[in-house]
Amino acid sequence: MIERVQAGLAHTILSYEAVRAEAMRGDVVLHRTKKPRMTRPVYLCRSDALPLSMAASAVAGQVSRIIVDGRQPA
Repeated sequence: MIERVQAGLAHTILSYEAVRAEAMRGDVVLHRTKKPRMTRPVYLCRSDALPLSMAASAVAGQVSRIIVDGRQPA
């Protein structure tokens, strides 16, 4: 989609991080969508057959806290 936007063939809705590099180079123009506010579901998935490593468990815990209450990691 980014290539189509760069070619002037389309518009798209993406997260900032998806187009940050292109925006910093001036390859695309960004417009923030404010109203209506858009939301999307977020899922944290993991295998129920394979154990998590300590690192993966720590990351899952941080991500879960951010999803649940919006806190940033300490």
